[in-house]
Formats: sequence, C-alpha cells, structure tokens
Amino acid sequence: MSFKTTLFRALEAADTSFCNGQRVVSKLLDASPEALLKPYVDLADETTLEIQDIVILVDDEGRAYG
Repeated sequence: MSFKTTLFRALEAADTSFCNGQRVVSKLLDASPEALLKPYVDLADETTLEIQDIVILVDDEGRAYG
C-alpha cells in the first residue's frame, strides 16, 4: 500500500533515511521565515544538501518518490 506525505514528515518519522545512496546523519527541517538556515540534510559522505518540503509518495518498501 502506498501513501502520500511530505518530505519533512517522512524524515522526522524515519529511524534511518538515505539520500542519493548515502545515509542521512543529521538534518535541519525548519522552513519557517525566522529560520537562520535553509532546510538541509548532512550525508554520511560529508556532503550537505539543501532540501524543500514537497509532497512525496512512499511505496510498500519504504522508497519515496517526489
């Protein structure tokens, strides 16, 4: 069974997350206008990616599609 949610909700709920094949080791999900930094994830390979809160589809195996 697939379901829709937002990227930030999925990242908050997941015990372990992967992005581009790398484990997410930290994240900042505050997208409010008062936030000093843009939302991002830090990956195990020491890269940082800025992210946006979009609607995603999560499939039966836990894979997400935007």
